[in-house]
Formats: sequence, C-alpha cells, structure tokens
Amino acid sequence: MFQSVDPSKATLVGSGEDKEYCAVCGMNLVKFHKTNHVYNGKQVASLHCLYELTEGKIPSDAQVVDTKNLNLIDVNKAFYVVGSSVKGTMTRNSKYAFSTEADAKRISSRKWRRDNELCQSLRDRWTGFRG
Repeated sequence: MFQSVDPSKATLVGSGEDKEYCAVCGMNLVKFHKTNHVYNGKQVASLHCLYELTEGKIPSDAQVVDTKNLNLIDVNKAFYVVGSSVKGTMTRNSKYAFSTEADAKRISSRKWRRDNELCQSLRDRWTGFRG
C-alpha cells in the first residue's frame, strides 16, 4: 500500500503501547504513515483525523509527513496534491503533502494523473477536507 512505510522509517511522536495508533480513529500510523499529521503531541492518520481532532480549526503548529522524504513539516507551508488515482486515507479523495512545490508537481505530473489539484497551503482548502 502506498501510504505504508518500513517501521524503521516512521516517525512516531507518542509514547506508550498506543503510540502506533491514531489518536482519533485508531488506525495504524505506520501503515498510513505518508498521510500522518501531528498536533499538540498527538499523531493522527490523516488530514480528516486532524480536522476531527481540532474541531475544524487550523492549528498554526501542526505538522504533516512529507510524502517524499518522510520528515515532519509545517502543515501551513506544505504543498498538497489533492485527488489522484492513489488511494486516500479516511476519504476517497487523497491528500498527500510535500515540502516543496517542485516535488508536488513532479509527483502529480508523473504518477498521479486523475483530477490532480495542487494546493499550496492547508488554509486554502480546509473547508473542502470534511469528506
């Protein structure tokens, strides 16, 4: 599955026996790592879960996994590829984040060809991520 990574490459911010599971939905964070978001010490499996966790507010200090290099990056500076033939997490409409516009454009033009929409910031599209 595209969202999955080798467990040794996954960054998990939590502690304890539940650190591998989403704080909102309980999904495995390693299995869906490329769509993980982090806010206030809690790691979630998807943008949808972040929306649920924050009750629709855009947290200024949230982070998202960069799909290319797997580092955590500032969610408000991420470039999102929204909607593609690659499966999404928690929704049919996939949302993958990248640290640079060039990476997002390179991926969207090469690998993901169906209805791609490039978003510069989460703030630009927050209301569209409910479903």
